[in-house]
Amino acid sequence: MKKSGQKKRNKKVWFGIGAAVVVVGFIGAKTVFSSKEVEPEYTTYTITEMASLKLDGQVSFLDTRDIFFDPSLGKIAEINVENGKEVKKDSPLLTYNNSDIQATETEQANAVNRNNLQVQQAQENVNLATQKYNEALNKVAVAKQKLNTAKEAEEKETLNAEIQQLNEAVSAANSEVAQANQALQLANSDAVGAANTLEQTRGKVNTVVTAPIDGQVTVDASAMSSTDKPVIKIATQKKNIQGKVTEYDYDKLQTGEEVTVTTVGSGKSAPGKIVSIAQTPIAKNEGNPVVSYQFTVEGDFPWAEGLSTSIAVPQKQMIIPTAAIQKEGEKEFVYVYKAGKAKKTPIETETNLGRKVVKSGLNWKDQVIANPNKELKDNQDVQVAAND
Repeated sequence: MKKSGQKKRNKKVWFGIGAAVVVVGFIGAKTVFSSKEVEPEYTTYTITEMASLKLDGQVSFLDTRDIFFDPSLGKIAEINVENGKEVKKDSPLLTYNNSDIQATETEQANAVNRNNLQVQQAQENVNLATQKYNEALNKVAVAKQKLNTAKEAEEKETLNAEIQQLNEAVSAANSEVAQANQALQLANSDAVGAANTLEQTRGKVNTVVTAPIDGQVTVDASAMSSTDKPVIKIATQKKNIQGKVTEYDYDKLQTGEEVTVTTVGSGKSAPGKIVSIAQTPIAKNEGNPVVSYQFTVEGDFPWAEGLSTSIAVPQKQMIIPTAAIQKEGEKEFVYVYKAGKAKKTPIETETNLGRKVVKSGLNWKDQVIANPNKELKDNQDVQVAAND
């Protein structure tokens, strides 16, 4: 009886061990197969904004004007502004005096006086000729009255001869009046012309040069007789930033684009806007073959002229990997990963500097499958690994 009980206990032990081995084997196999099933086949790329493009710039006055000595105007007689002062547009800056023209003015003034005398003389001649004409007319009238009352034939004949002579005198006097008036007109014309010439000349004797813009003036009195440097420099209080971009980044800039400008030394920042981009390149340096272009940023920049700056240009282009794009004929699409599924999404792209830029179809933060294959279908359940 003891041996029979012992055998039963041994069978139970071996049965338990066998069952445990089976369970362990099943769990191990399941673990192996499960690890193969959950290994993701696809990776995703998240659509995010690129880092800002950093470009060099320099603080510059928005507008500056240099006023040089102009020898054709004569000598500078007076500087009408003080160094460092603010001026308004059209304010007087310099007064010139031209001694050569002043001598000409004197000559022309004398000519005007002579012309005025000629006018007076011509007017007197007109008056005398007119008086002589009127007297001749009166004599004709008196002779005609006598003729009307004359009774004797001999007297009438004498009066008729006298009237004929008087009419000839009237005609001659009338011609003198006409000639005198013509001389007067000519004298008046000469006088007016001489007066106009004198007025123009007087305007050149003293010439005032005015400010072309509002701004602050810098005066250099040592340049009053030199054409090599400005006598006065006017600079507006507003400043802009003159930036430089290479040919490789030229297409990344757009007029009207908002940027952030930071001074290199102090790290002070201010917002700005690109207002112009040059189409003509800056002259190359011998040691640098890369073509560069100048662009202008406007804003409120209260910094000293010439300070170096860094211009941060946001890159808002939506870039995706070329491998993520699939085609159906001429149309492009990608698979957007959402809620465990691959959603087929039509897109439009363009190529810029070798990169694919999305024009429409996607949003920021979308996750696209970066390595689709031909087996991938719309709305397919997928497991992915992030790769952005």
